[in-house]
Amino acid sequence: MNMNTNLIYYLDPYLKQLKTSILAVNQTPEGKWNIQLSDTIYYPEGGGQPGDKGIIEGKSGIATLLTQKFKNGKLLHVCEVKNNLNVNEGVVCNLDWDWRYKYMKIHSAGHLIHDVLMSIVPNLNPLKGGHGSKAFIEYSGIISPNIQDQLEQKVNEAIILNLPIKTWESSVEQLRNNCKFIPPNLPVNKPIRAIQIGEYTPMPDGGVQVKSTKEIGKVQITSVQSNDNLSKITYRVIG
Repeated sequence: MNMNTNLIYYLDPYLKQLKTSILAVNQTPEGKWNIQLSDTIYYPEGGGQPGDKGIIEGKSGIATLLTQKFKNGKLLHVCEVKNNLNVNEGVVCNLDWDWRYKYMKIHSAGHLIHDVLMSIVPNLNPLKGGHGSKAFIEYSGIISPNIQDQLEQKVNEAIILNLPIKTWESSVEQLRNNCKFIPPNLPVNKPIRAIQIGEYTPMPDGGVQVKSTKEIGKVQITSVQSNDNLSKITYRVIG
């Protein structure tokens, strides 16, 4: 029996509701419930992007999504359950779209900032990024704070161009052939993916993204800081 979940959030990140069924369900020692679905629209936290929120409704009960996690290659939805939900039961998944779309835009903005930044300061090595409520990108290398206004202007000019944002599943070999930078900690228990904005260089990414830069809105670069060969850019999306 195939116990893997179909990750519909990659196939259609704009899908807000989905009918599916329960593959497995069990209660944790803390009183929460782990639910594995046949298909899911709920993105788990990863790549600096927060995980989704939502409600899973069945005939016998309702589950409020708390978080999601990959365990032994399986995607588990950790929930609070009212009444019961059972194996093989048909359910309806409802996505908190406002939450999802907010962080899709913030995540896509982070990638666009990176792409534009590399055209200004090409010899940087990206370290990590956080695309939640306090969004940032960190690099090994020096970024002058004097580029803050230039970076913000160029990012917002790229947004207006309505550049397409493409994502796809990839192999490690394909990433090495096509991407300038490959992080050393690529996931081993979930799909490896790539993103490309317009004609910028592709890069690894496991998140869910908007379809074009115009959807992002307006980006504000709130700070550019450098210290001891470590640089950090903080930003936010307006609108």
